[in-house]
Amino acid sequence: MNSQPFKLPGQFFKGNLHTHCTESDGDYSAEEVVKRYRQQSYDFLALSDHFHERFGYPITDTRPYRSNRFTTLTAAELHVGKTLNDEVWHILAVGIPLDFNLPQKDEDIVAISTRAANLGAFIGIVHPAWYGLQAEDARILPFAHAIEIYNHGAEFENDRGDGWGSV
Repeated sequence: MNSQPFKLPGQFFKGNLHTHCTESDGDYSAEEVVKRYRQQSYDFLALSDHFHERFGYPITDTRPYRSNRFTTLTAAELHVGKTLNDEVWHILAVGIPLDFNLPQKDEDIVAISTRAANLGAFIGIVHPAWYGLQAEDARILPFAHAIEIYNHGAEFENDRGDGWGSV
């Protein structure tokens, strides 16, 4: 039995939906991050900087770096409210509009995620093991299109890159 999906017929695209640049806590400018992914033959990239007051609520505009062979997606990592273990939420919103409104007073993670989804964003739970997300936390979201199953930064920082067992 062949369990490798990329060996099956079809067209596949190599991409990353969750990475940061210097607009939040990344090490490189948006231009440099995009350049590095292009050099590694990626097809697409979403710079999902931390949509948090600490960084000025950035949504990094990567449209100038698009080409016929490489595209970028607008994205942000949303942080509103706390999880059951008193950690800040980490929710990915890919396809979020550049003019997405700041979090509203008393807006919780369900409300801001729903607002982003209603504007067309793909919603994902990122690095759940890194911040100890519990299944009960994930169940309060009315939907999540994806759960990140591996995060190299989390693996490097706290040996919790594998998100399989957390949610």
